Amino acid sequence: MAKPAKAATGSSLVNIQAELKKESDDIKNRIQAPTGNFIRCTQDKKFKLPTGELSAGPLSVVILDFVSVNQFFDRPYKEGENVPPACFAMGLSPLTLKPDTSSPDVQSTECGVCPNNEFGSKGDGKACSNMRVLAVAEPGGDKILLLKVSATGIKPFDAYVGQIKSQFDSLPVSVVTEIYFDPNSKYGSLRFGNPIPNPDLAKHFALRGEARKLLLTAPDVSKYTAPAKKGKK
Repeated sequence: MAKPAKAATGSSLVNIQAELKKESDDIKNRIQAPTGNFIRCTQDKKFKLPTGELSAGPLSVVILDFVSVNQFFDRPYKEGENVPPACFAMGLSPLTLKPDTSSPDVQSTECGVCPNNEFGSKGDGKACSNMRVLAVAEPGGDKILLLKVSATGIKPFDAYVGQIKSQFDSLPVSVVTEIYFDPNSKYGSLRFGNPIPNPDLAKHFALRGEARKLLLTAPDVSKYTAPAKKGKK
């Protein structure tokens, strides 16, 4: 039988806070498909938990870690259809993302110069979907869940991460965060706020390695098939 984890001492918490401060000094380089249990956002502004339960929120969670993800789909979305991305990229910094070599149809050498990643490549937006993917846990809990932040929530999320850096000189794992839907948005655009110190920091700090691994796990593209070409046979 495994021995219970020892409670963090005052000195170990000091070391954790020092490590968080050190890493947060480089946060400006990060704030601008993974596997696991996803919390999904419905069109009517509800959180759908992995259990199937619906919640209007807000959700109180600890953000263990996050990554930037770009995904390009080479066909229109159809309700109920689960199609792998033709090209995708994931990493810690949105400024240095490059298509993953396992992408079925790599679109460019770098995301920063890809035509699909330019505004106007799909209507007024981008043909490539930009997002942040968060690894979160309940306060006091140790189960890691994943949550996608769509393009309309990226700036608010990055601003919130900057707020944590300014207010606490640390990273989001050091606080409990409320995640809710923007009441002024027609769609389910996520917002973040009301941070309070995380009383279970030692427990959640220990989960960050597993969270990072989940966040950087590539999506399954084994079932990708090239779209049928238009025109006469």
